[in-house]
Amino acid sequence: MALSPEKLYSRVTEGDLIAWRGFRIQTGQEWKARLRQVDQMYRGDWQEMFSDQSMVIENPMVMNMVQVGMNDIAKLVSESEGSVRCLPDKDTKQAEENALIRQNIGHTYWNMNRGEDLIPRIAMDLAGGGMAAIGVWVDPNDSDDDDTPGKQYGDFPCYSRIDPRFAYPDVRNGILQDMLVVEEMNLRVAAREFPMLHLDSDPTIISNKVEIMTYYSKKECLQAVLWRNTQAKGNVIVNVEIVSRWDPQGVLPVAFVQYDSWDGAMRGIFDQMGGSLFTKNRIVRQVMDYMDEVVYAPRMSKGVLNPDEPFSPDTHYRLDPNVPQSMIGRVPPASTIPQVLDMLEFLDKEQRGSAAFPASRQGEVSQAIASASFVASTQGQLTSEVKNIQRLIASLRQQLNSISYRYDEKFLDWEKPLSRPIGRKTTYLPSRDIAGNYRNDVTYGAGSGLDQQSADVRTLQLLGSHVISLDTAREQINFITDPDGEGDKVDIEQTMNAVMQKFMSDADLPSLLKVLDYQANQGDDLSTALTRLAADQQAQQAAPGAAGAPGAPGAPQGGPQGAPPAPPGPMQAQTDQQAMAAGGTTPPQPTPGQFAPPPAEAVQVAPVQANRTVQLR
Repeated sequence: MALSPEKLYSRVTEGDLIAWRGFRIQTGQEWKARLRQVDQMYRGDWQEMFSDQSMVIENPMVMNMVQVGMNDIAKLVSESEGSVRCLPDKDTKQAEENALIRQNIGHTYWNMNRGEDLIPRIAMDLAGGGMAAIGVWVDPNDSDDDDTPGKQYGDFPCYSRIDPRFAYPDVRNGILQDMLVVEEMNLRVAAREFPMLHLDSDPTIISNKVEIMTYYSKKECLQAVLWRNTQAKGNVIVNVEIVSRWDPQGVLPVAFVQYDSWDGAMRGIFDQMGGSLFTKNRIVRQVMDYMDEVVYAPRMSKGVLNPDEPFSPDTHYRLDPNVPQSMIGRVPPASTIPQVLDMLEFLDKEQRGSAAFPASRQGEVSQAIASASFVASTQGQLTSEVKNIQRLIASLRQQLNSISYRYDEKFLDWEKPLSRPIGRKTTYLPSRDIAGNYRNDVTYGAGSGLDQQSADVRTLQLLGSHVISLDTAREQINFITDPDGEGDKVDIEQTMNAVMQKFMSDADLPSLLKVLDYQANQGDDLSTALTRLAADQQAQQAAPGAAGAPGAPGAPQGGPQGAPPAPPGPMQAQTDQQAMAAGGTTPPQPTPGQFAPPPAEAVQVAPVQANRTVQLR
């Protein structure tokens, strides 16, 4: 992925990186301040300022709505799995099969990069930071142990999550133009990751941290290390070392989505929750202080004869009868305000409304008796929020697939395995199976915005009312990794059940014992055992002059001991009677002691005229 000579004139220099770093950090100050506030609320480092401008950091005394709400949204989003959809480019059967292959290639990218493990973090990035981004790249280190001819990289494109705390995107109308990522890293970690710079042995480095800067654009991508040395003044960066460059082939290798906001700024769900959350925590703390004053109020006394006695449950204080209004007790606390509990309830509703986290999510309903549908209806705002985040994640995955298709076809064009086979096809070749078609779509289907149990119930209801097909229903079940293969397995099981039922009802004892021997002693499954039994019986019939073989000339037509043949079953007798009544002939009967396959569907024959032959097939 080296740069071509005609592109060298426009290469990014070290000076460009320093200038971009300063400009992006300055323009993103407000957004980063909101991110730091959300981080502070999530960790529980809540600050309280008093009237004398002093400030203390204390642990929350109320439920941390930011942490609980963000974690719960991430779990709900993870319960449903998105599905890749590719449309055929022609109205042919081969085009439909190619579309299925491209779908499974997209699933293969996602599974090989453990995409489902990224979903909770991506959901938190959107809810807390207002954006989510994933970089796409090919890793040359994965090919070190592979001697495939022409193979320079790993088998699949690689994904890496970009932390919103370090990202500085340039966005126009919701479309990413380029991105600068500035991440602070410990010096020892950077020295291990970039050994060619010898950072751990440079005596001029005055800080134990360095900055790793990565720049993504359609024309050029690069990575650089920045640090301050003894010649630096203040926080000015002096040393900049570009460690790698690569050509993105005209494709911005970053998938990016932004949480919708009116002013276009990066805003999450919890940006404006700090005021009500801190106020609620302060009120609860003040109530706790009031309870301490009630229990541990200071003592007061008048006319006590033995005031030096230590205070204990067994202490007896004597009052002086000569002192008027002698007494002993505690200073009464200030009177309570009845509106405190109403204020706490009001703040709780405000917080839940801003975070789309209803109380019914925790099993709290106002009615004494409430149905499941009622509880589900109270979670409408949370369902809409989860559905919106899933919509953004689907757009993110769609961009990832499009970029991965291009890089896979350009740099990784060799035979590779599929995570979900298509029939008997288990591998794919990018140049043949992608063939320049990068269009795809990602949907969450019936589970969009719902938890897994509700999604399964909805799918079964739609299937029972014949709104969707069985294949579509299987695609909505998250634990079915291969819906097409699962349908084939069900069809085979149903066929085997029918064959086994027919065999158990019609086969004689020697045939049953032979099948049991195949299964128990030779390790065959039922289909293999029945196939071997049929082959053995056909071999016996085909043997010339086999004395005593069933069906051979002169062989007894009874059972194993010469018993009379078994009478035909009721269904067979009924079919024969119908055929004779219609003027046909009786179909040939199977040889006794031989397993016969299930009969074909009965054919109704119309009455014919005299002297006319009728053949039944």
